Amino acid sequence: MMQPADFLKEAAIMKLLHHPKLVALYAVCSQSEPILIVTELMNGGSLLHCLLSDKGRTIRWNKIIDIAAQVNYTTLSFSLCTIFTGS
Repeated sequence: MMQPADFLKEAAIMKLLHHPKLVALYAVCSQSEPILIVTELMNGGSLLHCLLSDKGRTIRWNKIIDIAAQVNYTTLSFSLCTIFTGS
């Protein structure tokens, strides 16, 4: 499990990331646990809701692979940003 201090460091970097394929992080509420985040509203609802709904059960494999590739790219980009900023 990630420590709150580590999460807050990553959240500070995440607030700087802006890309059409990323949901923007606007704020972090960290005065008490659980730590809460405020994000951009995603058109069509959350990815989890979509995947668990009937609509999610009908997503074609090529779209699932595309989503996975975007998540992997975002994770890689975030990791590189963390390395380059030293945070």
